[in-house]
Amino acid sequence: MQRSVVGFGMGVLVALVTGFAPMGSSAAAPIRETTSCPSGTSSYGVDVSSFQGTIDWSQAAASGIAFGYARVADGTTFVDPDFSTNFAGMKAAGLKAGGYLFFEPNQDPLAQANALVSGLEQAGFGPGDLVPMLDVEVSDGQSTSTVAAKLESAGNRIHAELGVYPLVYTSVSGWNTIVGSSAFSGWPLWIANWNVTCPNIPSAWSTWELWQYADNGSVPGISTPFDQDRDNGSLPIWSPPDGVGTMRTRTHSVRHASSRHTIVFTYTAAGVGIANGTVTLGVPSGWSAPSLRHGARGHVTASKGALSLSGRTIKVSGLTLAGGATLKITYGAKTGGGGGGGATAPKHRGTQNWRTQERSSAAGTLTPLAPSPSITVR
Repeated sequence: MQRSVVGFGMGVLVALVTGFAPMGSSAAAPIRETTSCPSGTSSYGVDVSSFQGTIDWSQAAASGIAFGYARVADGTTFVDPDFSTNFAGMKAAGLKAGGYLFFEPNQDPLAQANALVSGLEQAGFGPGDLVPMLDVEVSDGQSTSTVAAKLESAGNRIHAELGVYPLVYTSVSGWNTIVGSSAFSGWPLWIANWNVTCPNIPSAWSTWELWQYADNGSVPGISTPFDQDRDNGSLPIWSPPDGVGTMRTRTHSVRHASSRHTIVFTYTAAGVGIANGTVTLGVPSGWSAPSLRHGARGHVTASKGALSLSGRTIKVSGLTLAGGATLKITYGAKTGGGGGGGATAPKHRGTQNWRTQERSSAAGTLTPLAPSPSITVR
């Protein structure tokens, strides 16, 4: 990985991989290390920054490169001028693409996390891209406890925005001298360990997601040496978190046994949206059974996606929505110039929840939205 100062980032990385502590680090008690060999057939990739200059990603892909990470920024003070071009170029060439931020412990960790997420979103980051990474190579003179606390803050912000913790890039010696904590085992690990058959990893982790195994790669399309990486049988692919959108209705109360109601529910996608996702809405007992037949009581329509019914559950699938985009589900829709039966409310009184679930991708899990909309029958 590279820092924004020419020549410094690689020197720091050599220190990390060969076991010497960077200047200004505060060494903690050593974290034991374990050896973890690849557990499956690997895809091979690269990580780059503006130091690599202009890259022909089509040529790199033709040489067998399957994925790449490009630097988004160094802290909050340096935005990599080539990130957007590299990110778009990787995707256009058919590579899986990701972005990373060189983490500066002496800067605001929340601002750094925001810079990483916003840089990715501006470049078109979305489902199927690679989980972002924080590059932890320097202490900036901070103590290990301070670095650990700031790293945790940055990771929590990324998790709040994207629903996943970032990859953390480090080596055993670098982790010992810079962070010295076993509290990050739930984060995916990108281990740096060059010129070995199997990498050593801090014992806080039982495995790794990516392994930087060399720093002297050479392929057509990339004119300068680059870092070489491989995955551990599968790539860390990002998909939107399930169950984080919202469902609202402006109908809050109706009279019991009243009829001809038309109730509009508005689903709003969160974060960076959903891709080939599904939203469901359960019609409580006592209301007209939902129907796809025009003119029927309980007739249902949807503004987007493929609409279907399963008993009293309305299902809209095949949804691809950007963050903030909406889907409208109309229950009791009237057709034919105001005709149709609308929907009839229950005879019994009380407040009923309309159970709503969301799956943000085809591989996701239907997860309840909180809170689900409720309507009081008075």
